[in-house]
Amino acid sequence: MRLRSILHTNRLQPGVFEVIDDGGMVVLSARCLGHADRAEAATHGNPSDDPTKSHGDHPIGLYDCTRVVQNPVPAHSYGDWLIDLNPCGATDDAARAKADGRTGLAIHEGDLNGDGSLRPTYGCLRVDKATMDFTAPLVRAKLNAGERVFYACGVEATDVVST
Repeated sequence: MRLRSILHTNRLQPGVFEVIDDGGMVVLSARCLGHADRAEAATHGNPSDDPTKSHGDHPIGLYDCTRVVQNPVPAHSYGDWLIDLNPCGATDDAARAKADGRTGLAIHEGDLNGDGSLRPTYGCLRVDKATMDFTAPLVRAKLNAGERVFYACGVEATDVVST
């Protein structure tokens, strides 16, 4: 199993998050958002939402899913599930972010905007509750069985990192 997101070139627009089974079949396709909260990024010295810097957009690259946290705090920010990510690529934005000391990268849910759209994050990938309710238990089962679960993030289909 692996996870993939294909972000819109305009990060304000939702992208696509996919769960792909061991046979290469997409078993879930849902909306996602990898856009940073611009005001929060600016207060941390990152007014351009640079994904390699603190509080920037979700970095493009290859990751290991390292653990699944149920009921993370605060719930309004993360929802019922959070999947911790560790960049494992060599030269992508995620690797540069890690080399520059960026931490706290994850996939999570959390409260939606009043219109039902996904809210920006502080550098994570946000999906909706149903997506996490489906994905997190699958990832946790694989990790508990000692298997690696990779997550690849790209912008538009041509930039997706293969696993």
